[in-house]
Amino acid sequence: MKKVSILVTLCFLTSEVTSAVTVSPLARLSALGGQYFTGATHSNGANVDASFVPAISLTPRLALIPIYLGSYNETQSVYTFLGENTLVQKQFDQTFVLRGVWAASASWRLKPRAGYKKEWAQQSTDQNLWNGLFNYDRVFGGLSAERLVTNGSWELGYEYSRTRYPNYQSLSSDPRLTATGITASAGQDVLNFRSHETSLTYQHQTTDKRLSYSGTFDWVRENFVDQKVITQGSGGFEDFVDTPRTDDIFNLALQQGWQPNARWGFGLGETLQYYVSNQNAFDAQINLFNAPFTYRYYNYVDVQLHPSVTRAWQDGRWQTTLSGSWGYRRYSHRRTQDGDGIFQNGLVHSMNRGGTLTVRYRIVKGLYGLLTGSILTYSSNTRYEANYPYNYTVSTYLGGLSWEY
Repeated sequence: MKKVSILVTLCFLTSEVTSAVTVSPLARLSALGGQYFTGATHSNGANVDASFVPAISLTPRLALIPIYLGSYNETQSVYTFLGENTLVQKQFDQTFVLRGVWAASASWRLKPRAGYKKEWAQQSTDQNLWNGLFNYDRVFGGLSAERLVTNGSWELGYEYSRTRYPNYQSLSSDPRLTATGITASAGQDVLNFRSHETSLTYQHQTTDKRLSYSGTFDWVRENFVDQKVITQGSGGFEDFVDTPRTDDIFNLALQQGWQPNARWGFGLGETLQYYVSNQNAFDAQINLFNAPFTYRYYNYVDVQLHPSVTRAWQDGRWQTTLSGSWGYRRYSHRRTQDGDGIFQNGLVHSMNRGGTLTVRYRIVKGLYGLLTGSILTYSSNTRYEANYPYNYTVSTYLGGLSWEY
């Protein structure tokens, strides 16, 4: 959504000089095919992504921006791995957003928005795309206020959303949840939640446009509507209290870019996330008689680093981008387990390392050939992975065409 937002802002800026109603359409379409590899399985197929943004300038100070985003993936990203037994076979997403931009003055803009997203995911061969357990729909709406400053802007925003998983009830649940104690006793629609998101963003670009940097701080509160908090009863067995689960996600994202000339571009991104939940866990399957209760099971701190370098040849006809990723996550209460699942004394921590190489060739104006490959390795100090992967390597390659208008 961030790339679309930037393009929408550009459309609005270019249409401010006229009082007539004008339409500035932006469209993108990519069709790629390739394969996804894990240690024991692989998938292959086509990926199609589309976006359409017809920015409509109603007056010099008011614009209306419908946005459509769609994707169909049979070859997944290396960052969406869920384990050998839950490899996503197909995924289909549709998002519709209606945004407004009102220039209240020369330096202030108000940006209301409302939208709807629907995602379908097939995770096994005995499912189809339409009845997947983790299919969900999301309705959202919000408002942001932007203050223009010299060579940049500040933006404060709020968004409310409701997310619903219509096919997931606790009676037909997934072992990744039941192994932590989220069973029918916790509720029925245990994944449904409502969220409140508050964000503050700063963007800056130097006058010569060679150097840019931005920072965004988000606070998301997720209120689960039908998931009780797990506790441990006086007899040592699992119990529940009538307090609903709430999660707070604090995220700081920084991005720097430097383009010294038309041939070279360098980027660096950093994220810091602090995840806090009042939900606990109870493992009655393996550790019933070995301290099965874990306080604040989901809490963690996560740090990610993403450097990149881009090189262009022949006036931009050829473009190659090499990007890397490194991350570290540490859980504040989740204990390590040995290969049989027995809890140990240490706390779980993990590290991810990866890279992506992308080559793009401009065939004609707006039409590109693409070839990209990625690899990601994830390692941890815990060894039990029957329900959730901690140690693995995944890789993908994709090739195809991309069109921009």
